[in-house]
Amino acid sequence: MEVQDLIDRTSLEFKPATQFCYRVALRSFLHHNGYNSLLKTDLQYVSQAWHRGYKREEIQRLLGQLRKKHQRLFVVMATESGLRSHVLMDLKYRH
Repeated sequence: MEVQDLIDRTSLEFKPATQFCYRVALRSFLHHNGYNSLLKTDLQYVSQAWHRGYKREEIQRLLGQLRKKHQRLFVVMATESGLRSHVLMDLKYRH
């Protein structure tokens, strides 16, 4: 418990998302280096920031400012499909 408490205390200076990654990384490092007596924890990251979606007028304004066809394509694909940006960037022609 002392090791987990130390990990938790040292992570308090970071933002919530970084705290989560820090705790997971340290626990993984210790586990892979033979320290297996850490207690089970329920590490879950819950996003603190909520971002509203774009409104139709905002999307149309954005499309009006983009000149390159591939940029416009990604905006249209994102708005119509609801896919996240990293998923869109991973799409290949064969998909």
